[in-house]
Amino acid sequence: MRAKAKPHQARKNRPRKRPDIPAGTSRKDVKAREKLITDSLRRLRDTSPNGSILNKESRKPVKITAEGISETAHHAAKGKASTISALDAERQIRKSKKKRTSSPKNNARQQKMSVAKMHEYRGKRDGKKVKVMIGEKDTGECLLYSITTPQGSMNKKKNRWT
Repeated sequence: MRAKAKPHQARKNRPRKRPDIPAGTSRKDVKAREKLITDSLRRLRDTSPNGSILNKESRKPVKITAEGISETAHHAAKGKASTISALDAERQIRKSKKKRTSSPKNNARQQKMSVAKMHEYRGKRDGKKVKVMIGEKDTGECLLYSITTPQGSMNKKKNRWT
């Protein structure tokens, strides 16, 4: 007689169901993608300890704030690839590698977060590059700013964005 698989083991082997993501550019499709991203990031913030996720490279917890959620939803909802990357936010924050650090632009949204440094991290999702922007306050606290997939074509021969 064969032993039954425990419920948590059966769930592990099942492929994760990705929600239907609208591919169009109409206002209705963009709003639907924005809602998907917002709901996903809020759920992630509520289920993770202290509302933060540890980045393996910097070994600092990245806190998911309401400003970060709205900024990510605003930018990532513009394209389907960015939406898919934003829905996979936990993995992107954990595994992305630091590319560069700069001071924040003279931008009202970045000033609202009042960060001293902006770190750009790069990750991959389905063979496409993913950009994760993280702000660091003077106190050393890291905040999620946005997750997007740069819109552009990848030149495969030279392995760079054109």
